[in-house]
Amino acid sequence: MNNFFRSTFFLLFFILVKTTYGQMESQGFGEAASLRNDAFKSSEKALLLRYSNIEGSPYENTSFKTSDIHFTSGSIKNDVSVRLNLHESNLEFMKDSELFILTNINHVKKITFPDKEIVFINREGNLKGFYEIKLSGRNMLVSSLKVDFKEAVNASNSYIDNIEAAFIKEKEKRYILMESGELLIFKNKKEFNDKYDDAYSDMVSFVKLNKLNPTKYNDLVQILNFINSNASDVL
Repeated sequence: MNNFFRSTFFLLFFILVKTTYGQMESQGFGEAASLRNDAFKSSEKALLLRYSNIEGSPYENTSFKTSDIHFTSGSIKNDVSVRLNLHESNLEFMKDSELFILTNINHVKKITFPDKEIVFINREGNLKGFYEIKLSGRNMLVSSLKVDFKEAVNASNSYIDNIEAAFIKEKEKRYILMESGELLIFKNKKEFNDKYDDAYSDMVSFVKLNKLNPTKYNDLVQILNFINSNASDVL
């Protein structure tokens, strides 16, 4: 009987530990330790073959660079060789001379390279992807890192050439990334005033008073500094 209770105890203890660890993984506590387990293996040859007939590159940089990966849980994985696929919003990394693609990038908060910091923003549609931090703080100024894919087009007659498939890097667009995760989008002054007057009336008043243009970089810096200096009033 004692053996029965002992076996039952150890079985229940194992189930409890396994369940707790599984919950920790799902909440992001195991991300840094299990980076390789949360990725699928690929190869440089396979990726090169996949993109071989396409002009341009889907990557922010074709070379792997040493970085620190910051996760949403607060954990950090240091000194990881990383490459970012901007078209597919993928994070690729090297481990023991093997190439892996991270399967759940939503757990990644920030990637710190020696010369820049990049955040991943999970949004519906075209806003999803990587953004470079231009000015950090409680609320940040970020610029988009996007690569579009253009399909090949066959010539309609013999007088014009075929248009080859190509990756084309988009012109960067600047946003203010709020602490809440909201992206403030600035297309023109009128839309800015109409869109944010209710939710951020103090910010809009500041822009109008100082005759700022939210589409200009230096003016955006002033707006961001105002938001961070008056966070309790603006937010």
